[in-house]
Amino acid sequence: MSDQYEHFSTAHEYMKTDLGRQAANRMLESALFLISGGTNDMLDNYYALPIRKLMYSVSAYHDFLLKNLATFVKKLYMKHARRVGVLGLPPVGCLPVDIASSSRLKRECVSSHNADAQLYNDKLKQLLKKLANDLPDLKITYVDIYNPLMDMINNPAKYGFEHTLEGCCGSGSWELGPLCSQYAEVCSDASKYIFWDAAHPTQAAYEKLTKILKDNSLSTLLN
Repeated sequence: MSDQYEHFSTAHEYMKTDLGRQAANRMLESALFLISGGTNDMLDNYYALPIRKLMYSVSAYHDFLLKNLATFVKKLYMKHARRVGVLGLPPVGCLPVDIASSSRLKRECVSSHNADAQLYNDKLKQLLKKLANDLPDLKITYVDIYNPLMDMINNPAKYGFEHTLEGCCGSGSWELGPLCSQYAEVCSDASKYIFWDAAHPTQAAYEKLTKILKDNSLSTLLN
């Protein structure tokens, strides 16, 4: 998150130059900040690489990530961020790439990885309560993406989906980012898929998730 903070800090300096310090600070105080992190840390840095597992238990690694998150939020606060939403982890074990990496003979969610995500989310909620108590005027809320996405996976027809655990692009199991280019074979109707590639939801899924988050988790920050 250090890179993101440096970009934000630079932008803040430009705002102060263009608008003046007080106007820039007022704008930031009224802005909504959304923080998302942890998914790649678990998928790439913990599950995929044996080094982290030798250094940390799952719970200890969560604590390491949350300590960094707390530092990041405090830095934003010092730059006049006052409305902050922090996304929890999604059901990591249901991402197509995690299913494929776990060498599942049957396409089903990795329950132990989902349990890890829920443990992280429980700790995150407690951390956000502490930050709200420690930082005056900070409105900070936990943004639950785990349960809405899990409901889409368990009840796809309710949301108009037909494909839940494979992506629209390529094999639907491994392809990510640049591998889903104009040269890759894709499904005929992405709106029927929850996932576009092996880790990221489709536009249709994002639209439904956005509405759910606005109506629920983010409602206290948007009012």
